[in-house]
Amino acid sequence: MTNQEMFDKMCQGLRAQGWEQSRNEFAKCSYRGKNGLKCAAGHLMPDDVYQTAFDLGNATVSMLPERVRTAMGVDSGNLLFVSSAQSAHDSGYLPVEMVQRFKALAEKYGLNDAEAHL
Repeated sequence: MTNQEMFDKMCQGLRAQGWEQSRNEFAKCSYRGKNGLKCAAGHLMPDDVYQTAFDLGNATVSMLPERVRTAMGVDSGNLLFVSSAQSAHDSGYLPVEMVQRFKALAEKYGLNDAEAHL
């Protein structure tokens, strides 16, 4: 999957949930949160590889098992990009902030940001 395809998939998922952050019961960002919310990287993670243990700490994409990263389409060539998207989600507390962060991410990586809107 290209960075553009990943960006589009993450933005489509985040937009569908109103750019709301995915948080667990401890108010930490999580791959899977309450009411079906997902973080940016969580939208790349197939349900069949997700484990609740991934949300118990501060599990960055680089800390996930290789089989999970592979299922997400993450490899050494795009790990930094996906990690940057994860950070854009985690630090975008309000929807408008998250959209701005994803637009900046698109600019940094030379991507089309058409999917990054409210």
